[in-house]
Amino acid sequence: MKSILIILLIGVMPMMACEGDKGDPGPQGTQGEQGLQGEQGEQGEPGTPGTDGKDANTASFYFQNGYKGYNGTTDATLYNTIDIFSSPPTPGGEFIYAVTQENGADPTQVDSATAVLRFDGLAEVIEEELGAGVCSGQLYINDATLFINGLYLTLGASEALLQVGIYGDDSPLFNETEVTWIAANNSEEWGRAGGEETWAVNDPYFELKGLVNMGYPVNLQTSNDIRSMRPLPVFIPREIIEKWLCEEGMNKGLRLAVFAGEAQVIIYSSEMSQASLRPVLYINVERSAASDRKARPSSKEAWEIWHAKSYEEKMKPFYSLYPDEKQ
Repeated sequence: MKSILIILLIGVMPMMACEGDKGDPGPQGTQGEQGLQGEQGEQGEPGTPGTDGKDANTASFYFQNGYKGYNGTTDATLYNTIDIFSSPPTPGGEFIYAVTQENGADPTQVDSATAVLRFDGLAEVIEEELGAGVCSGQLYINDATLFINGLYLTLGASEALLQVGIYGDDSPLFNETEVTWIAANNSEEWGRAGGEETWAVNDPYFELKGLVNMGYPVNLQTSNDIRSMRPLPVFIPREIIEKWLCEEGMNKGLRLAVFAGEAQVIIYSSEMSQASLRPVLYINVERSAASDRKARPSSKEAWEIWHAKSYEEKMKPFYSLYPDEKQ
């Protein structure tokens, strides 16, 4: 039938077009090969170290020798007798000491050593990073913590307290290579031997603010053994940091000594070969107008808030700097 229809169409004048029956659809073609995957884009640059990502108006600063070019830490050991050490500590060594123990030759005497520590050049680092003067009213100190690492040698004590003292306005400025048990430098003696000034069990600053400086427990064992000391966070009052930053010549540093029990606390110094073991001063700064700031807690409130934190909470800034050190 199909062939006849074709013949008839050819003979008809004028010629007319005629559509035939629609054929069945052909089979689906073979799927083409998948195109090549595009190259992965370059990874973005990491964030600036030390910046707190939770709030664009805050920044965290870590002052530690060797970190981001900072080398302003000065530390030393003062001691009343060489008998404490198998070999005397030297300026620039890897350890500083806080010691209290009975004198082996004379039980009525106490052998002691005090560690002194200072972080210079704080304001310059913060101002260079933030582009604002630390004392211009644009910056606000939120909090500060000192982190130290070390070893301890027990001497029959079940525990010991490492106590912190802040050097006052009238204190002499210690020189790392000249400081002794008697003198801060070659021309100025301490107000009290041992670098203590008027500080004994409690620091005058803490007493003035109504704070009880009970010290920081060092986990000492009852056996005569040397053990690693877990990193120790030390509260530094906000007002002290402000004084160090804003009052020229007032950053005289701080001191560490052992009370309550016989013990040697061997603190890793700023010259320690392993960077994560060197002392670190952490300062958190807020950049905002005074009118935009929340009410700041009093010194006593800040002290109580900090001491109510867990060990992990106190160590959080340190672990942000050295996450591999988290225990």
